[in-house]
Amino acid sequence: MSIIDLSNILEYNHFISQFGLTELGKSRLIKSHVIELGETETVREKYWLHIFPNLMIIVLSILPLNALYFLLFRNNVSIKEYKFIYISRNSHIVKSAIISKLLNNLVFLYPPSADIKNLLKHYKVMKNNRNSYIFSRFAFNYKLLYKILEYIFFIAPKISKKITVKQKLFHIRVIKDLIYYYWSNNYIKNFVRDTHKKIVLTEHDSAGAFLFLIQALNREGITTIQMQHGNFLKGNKEYIPITKYFFSCSKRERDILVSENISPSRIFVYGAPLQYFSHEKPHEYNSKQQYKALVIASEINQANKTRDISLYRNIDSLFNKGEYLFRFRPSSRENDFDFIHDYLNNAVITKSENSLLEDIFCSELIISFSIDSLTHCLQMQKKVVFIPYINTVLPISFIGKNEFIQVVTNEEELMRAVGNESNLELDNLLRTQFIINNFGTTNLEELKSNLDESLRKVENLKL
Repeated sequence: MSIIDLSNILEYNHFISQFGLTELGKSRLIKSHVIELGETETVREKYWLHIFPNLMIIVLSILPLNALYFLLFRNNVSIKEYKFIYISRNSHIVKSAIISKLLNNLVFLYPPSADIKNLLKHYKVMKNNRNSYIFSRFAFNYKLLYKILEYIFFIAPKISKKITVKQKLFHIRVIKDLIYYYWSNNYIKNFVRDTHKKIVLTEHDSAGAFLFLIQALNREGITTIQMQHGNFLKGNKEYIPITKYFFSCSKRERDILVSENISPSRIFVYGAPLQYFSHEKPHEYNSKQQYKALVIASEINQANKTRDISLYRNIDSLFNKGEYLFRFRPSSRENDFDFIHDYLNNAVITKSENSLLEDIFCSELIISFSIDSLTHCLQMQKKVVFIPYINTVLPISFIGKNEFIQVVTNEEELMRAVGNESNLELDNLLRTQFIINNFGTTNLEELKSNLDESLRKVENLKL
């Protein structure tokens, strides 16, 4: 159950209507604001005593953060010098290294961040190469200040006279997005002069600074492309693009988007997600301890929580203490372990920032709740059990007599799949073709060729 019924709150709907988003953009914004309640969310606190000081701290922090940006991120990089502009996230530094190898004449644009850890990551990246990165500062003016105070004093109290700790995050996200909205509008004024003949790429267009900047670029007629940032199954609406074009990983995923009424002329297939590529080599892990299994969990969410906890309990009962690894996928939230640590009596816990490749290499069996990990598992010829989200639609290639992945949705199927023998000596050509068809090519040269061809087609469409 969501924390607030936004359909009945005229003040909120009127407030976000000023952002000038498309219907898809507006639905994405609302989804990013609403946070599902946890089962223990029962304590309520008064708005003026709890949330009000938190919101004011955000407002007051913008000015010193801008000063910090000015001191740390001064460089002379100009967008005019580059053909491709890649809007990136701080968490995707590895992807930035890969895309640099794939595209020449490329500059990275990082939107501003209100998180000190992110700022330090930005600085670490930029100080080693000041000529390829642009870091923008927040826009802060009297109009923005007026809108923030309007929300804090008049709109937020009507939505939440009393508030849980998690409901607090709802209002914080609204304030942050208001700040990003004004940033994008301010930044686009200078941006537009130099980018009409350029191409803007991003791996994310569904929330925050990315959502607002991409929508602003689209309104100005600038070519925008989303490069698919992870594999997906039918039913995941997050991947429906707001950008003008979408570079898909595989034909399977392209067909999903077409079935969602996305024009085929907007979609190009280029290859596996960029996070697949790594400098790590499997032979480096030979000396590490071996485990009977590795469980790769995905983010905890309300729709799958009850089923997943039941499966975690069953998995834990199959192994003796210390026989299997448990981890979340690399992009999971820091507090995900809080929901499940009581059910993992026999697991060896490995942090999500640890090497996923190393954990896969050192395990005989992979039980994955994350589709993004399957390519690595298959290439290392591991026995794979895959547990998809509830209500996702599986492709025919994943079910039936599929020899590469065993798909399960409940405890009975899980027990049967773990006990099944797996033929790991299957034809490597068939395995490679299965990966290409379902997740995208992992050959970097082939991916570069696909990317070059797709960009040429996009440029021809612009003419």
